Amino acid sequence: MDMQEAAKTVFISYRQLEKLLEVLDKHGEKIKEGYSLPNNLAAYNAILQALREAFAIDPSFLNGIEHLKLLEDEGGAFYQMKTDGAVLLGTAKGFIEMYMGEEGKRKIGFV
Repeated sequence: MDMQEAAKTVFISYRQLEKLLEVLDKHGEKIKEGYSLPNNLAAYNAILQALREAFAIDPSFLNGIEHLKLLEDEGGAFYQMKTDGAVLLGTAKGFIEMYMGEEGKRKIGFV
C-alpha cells in the first residue's frame, strides 16, 4: 500500500470508528445486553485490520496499536471495544495530522 492509499484507508477508518463509538455511547445498554454486539464487534475488527495494514507504512504507528487484539463476543467485549476504539481513533487522528497536509485535510473536511 502506498502513502496515498494508506491515507485514504486511515481517513475512512477514522470516520467509521468515530460513528461506531457514537453508536456505542448512544445505545450502550442495548448493545451490552447483546443487541447487535456481534455486528459492532465485526465492524470494530474490520477497522482494526484496515488500520494495521495502513499503519504498516510507518512502524511507529503500527507499534502504537500492536497491543490491540481482535475482539470476540465474550464478557467485557463492549467495554474493551470502547477503550480500544478510543486508542485507535486517537492514533488514526495522529496519522492524518502527520501525513496529510493542510490542503488535504481541508479537502476531506478534517480541519
